[in-house]
Amino acid sequence: MAPASAFEIFGIKLFEDQSEADADAVIADPQPYKVNLSVTETGVPENAVRNASALIADESEPASGAAGLLAKAQGDYKRIIAALYNEGYYGGTVSIRVGGAEAANLAPDTKLPKPVDVAILVTPGPLFHFNSVNIVNQAPPTTDPF
Repeated sequence: MAPASAFEIFGIKLFEDQSEADADAVIADPQPYKVNLSVTETGVPENAVRNASALIADESEPASGAAGLLAKAQGDYKRIIAALYNEGYYGGTVSIRVGGAEAANLAPDTKLPKPVDVAILVTPGPLFHFNSVNIVNQAPPTTDPF
């Protein structure tokens, strides 16, 4: 029995093997980049930033043009802050510089060198510890009628 193969009808491919589709998915304007991470505190905050950053996770593959790289960088602001909050670091600062300029200030059609340097600079802020909670004037326990 022969393996099934894809066929095209009216411009739609049916029964296409996923590897064929992946081979066709080519980035039109690849934007390679190199990330340099600088966190003022090592250990937990640095690991949290590394694990949260899409720029670091996807560094081996070029972004989809300058707009794709900037979108990924702008998404990293929220991801990194959320990761720091999750670890108890509040009041930190995140700066992501693409080609020396703050990513949040760059237009999507900005011309960037290939490859472009991306610097992620993070100051985690103070680590907050929560202690015990004391309830003053607590209501008396109720009896359950059931």
